[in-house]
Amino acid sequence: MPKVTKDKPAPQITSSAWIVMSCNQPKGMDDYITVLRNEEGDYHKAWGGTHYKRGITVTVETIVWENGHPDAFIVG
Repeated sequence: MPKVTKDKPAPQITSSAWIVMSCNQPKGMDDYITVLRNEEGDYHKAWGGTHYKRGITVTVETIVWENGHPDAFIVG
């Protein structure tokens, strides 16, 4: 009998604009945790490799993996 395999959904990627609210550098880490806010007033924390200034707008890409876990990254 042939083995039945389930097709996994492809990762889903979305882009959105967020405003930088604050940047905190955890001790001993190279990246920054950046607190962001969108126009609807939602807050989100994302990893960014650069120290951003408060008040600028950045683009965040959110990837939802096959297992349903989301990851967000500042891309510009």
